[in-house]
Amino acid sequence: MFNRTILIKTGITRYVILTKKYAIKFPNPSYSMKYWLKGWIANIMEKDIWEAFNSEGIDNQEIKYLICPVLKQYLWGFISVMPKCEPITIDEFPEESKLTGVCGDYKLDNYGKYKGRIVCFDYGQ
Repeated sequence: MFNRTILIKTGITRYVILTKKYAIKFPNPSYSMKYWLKGWIANIMEKDIWEAFNSEGIDNQEIKYLICPVLKQYLWGFISVMPKCEPITIDEFPEESKLTGVCGDYKLDNYGKYKGRIVCFDYGQ
């Protein structure tokens, strides 16, 4: 959709750079050391959750594919790289009951399409 790079600075704990193909997340230095550290920890936790939901022991395929993949992390999780997702409409927005405990911030801006399925990506667009 967008062919230019965009910096999203609306998150309290993380900033996001959106490129044509990727979302690059890193801690937000604007507020305080506490929120900066929370952003770094959020990156680490997001990858941990992604790996847990996509481990061999997960039987529930519906839950397994609700989270956008974390493709790579750098500097011990300080920088996190995810694929950029396509926006969804309000009609495509999933029921909250399906997502209980999966994504922390249940709002339209945090969901999109990745490889034809709706996923939580938590970076807004």
